[in-house]
Amino acid sequence: MYNKKGIVIVAVLGIIALLMIIGISASYLVTNENVFSRNIKDAKMALAAAQAGAQRGLARLLNNYQTINFSGALGQAQYNVTYQKVDQDGLEETWEIDSTGTCNGASKVVVVRIVVKKNVPFVPFATDGKFNTAKMQIPNAFDSLLEIWAASGFQIDKAVGVNPSDINNLSYGQDYTVNSWNVKFVHHEAPTPSVKSISFDVTNYAGECDVGDFSKDISLSSTNLVDINGDGKVVICGNDVKIDKNVEITNDQFVVFANKDIIVDEKLDEHGNNPIFDVALFANQDVVFEDKAEIEHHGKADTYNITAYAGDEIKSDTDHFIHVTGFSTAEQKANIFLVSKNGIDASDANIHYTGKESNNLLIWSDGDITLGKWHATGSSGDEVRKVGIIAHSDDPIGDPSDITFTEKIHITGSHHMEGLTVDDIQKWYEQLPEGDPTKAILAGMLSQISSSNTNVTLTLQKIDFWRVE
Repeated sequence: MYNKKGIVIVAVLGIIALLMIIGISASYLVTNENVFSRNIKDAKMALAAAQAGAQRGLARLLNNYQTINFSGALGQAQYNVTYQKVDQDGLEETWEIDSTGTCNGASKVVVVRIVVKKNVPFVPFATDGKFNTAKMQIPNAFDSLLEIWAASGFQIDKAVGVNPSDINNLSYGQDYTVNSWNVKFVHHEAPTPSVKSISFDVTNYAGECDVGDFSKDISLSSTNLVDINGDGKVVICGNDVKIDKNVEITNDQFVVFANKDIIVDEKLDEHGNNPIFDVALFANQDVVFEDKAEIEHHGKADTYNITAYAGDEIKSDTDHFIHVTGFSTAEQKANIFLVSKNGIDASDANIHYTGKESNNLLIWSDGDITLGKWHATGSSGDEVRKVGIIAHSDDPIGDPSDITFTEKIHITGSHHMEGLTVDDIQKWYEQLPEGDPTKAILAGMLSQISSSNTNVTLTLQKIDFWRVE
């Protein structure tokens, strides 16, 4: 009987022990399940916070161009957002937005990479001094002349179809319209790019020289112009370079690099039918056109490019500084680009171009810009001619830079002409091949314009990816 009682007691204790094990196991499973569920919930909250941070970061970038790291909260979860600009090409930028969400130890990261285009204010006719011309003659068909910013106002001696005093007496910030063309004396909030801020040294292009080198002066009267490396262009290099014979451009491109000055005594011209007329002069100091010297084209090329860069001044004593006529309709954009760090002094020189081409004319200096006549003739038809003239001074209060046409601004024919935009400069930049010195100068201009955040807006070009890490 006692044995039976012992067996019962042992059995009861075994059952109790088993129930305890079952209870502990059940409690453990429930606890783990709760922990697991809480971890899943925390992870979801962390991901939701990371996504919210990424969305907010994208909105801040696109709406206000804000690129300062920030933090925030979504319920009990937090997020930290960081920005990094990973690439820039002109006005196009690639940004990476990293958003880390956390909740009770759980962490998720959302990474967004986007390409945006910067839209920045830019005035193509701008001077911190006075805008002067002896005469302004513009036909009624020329209906888009523009916003002009001139801190010291206008001085127009004579204007066809316009009372000059009405323009000269414009108050700051006032718009003025006469006949069918507009002059807008605008309030200037746009960045005015500085040539002096651009680091450009012609000796960096020593590897391109076909004739001469930067250690010696060179005169083209005694030089055989040969394209040694067969790249379709003749490149002349020298310490001082003097062009004292008439040079007929027979290659696609004719380029001169001078460590000091380029002095042009004769014509650089082309009267044939080469597909490209391309003349470029780059001097670390002055580019000088003596009496009767000019860049002249009377052929029917598919396009033309004329560039003159001076690390100091561009000077001219000639009548026709640049003379392009007989040009056929262009499939590509033609370009005239004059840029100097300390002014353009060509008071008797004319810039004259004609034909049905679309083209860019950009004159840009940190000193006074003085030319004789800007004369655009012919009918551009549906083609658009873009124009920009910019004068910037280191001391705009004490010594502002003026833009002056001593003879006149003379536009004849049925033109479709507009002011240059940042987009136009960007397209011009993209059209040029890598390593082109003009591309390097335009890159510096675009960088200065795009570096100003004043009134900048962005356009989303594409989302490269949006992923969770």
